[in-house]
Amino acid sequence: RVWVCDEGRLGFAKLREDRLEGARREGRPLPWAEAFAKAAEALRGYQRGEVAVFASPWASLEDNWMLQRLFQVRFDPRDMAAPAPGAVGTCDDILRLSDKTPNATGLRWLGIPSDPTPILKGIESGRLKALVMMENDPIEWGGGHYQTLLRRLPFRRLICGEASSAYAS
Repeated sequence: RVWVCDEGRLGFAKLREDRLEGARREGRPLPWAEAFAKAAEALRGYQRGEVAVFASPWASLEDNWMLQRLFQVRFDPRDMAAPAPGAVGTCDDILRLSDKTPNATGLRWLGIPSDPTPILKGIESGRLKALVMMENDPIEWGGGHYQTLLRRLPFRRLICGEASSAYAS
């Protein structure tokens, strides 16, 4: 027998609602081959060391794994992180964890760090020119500072999530 706390037992449905079941663009289904071709085209002019990725502890492990594999083919895996500011809640030191994200452990298994500092410094210095984000909205972390920082980038895209107008580029 396994016991699950009420928070986990009653909250898991939300985690299944947005699972990636196929490629989509602007809400419409897109064949995988076309989706990969469009992603490759969008990043074609960027060199290794110029693109960073924010994976997400809110996304499924499969989505994060796929993002990691695609990113590592051409770009520097050290320019990948999965930050989760504000995801700490209450715990009881028995069953409830303070980490309220569903896949922080899976990201550690994948070797994706949670600290965004190197990426943020890369944006500030101008080394990084593009940022791809998956279900991870830096503007929600700290408002103005992150919004200003992201506007320095000529290319920024939020994938697998609801894009705000702040990401239009």
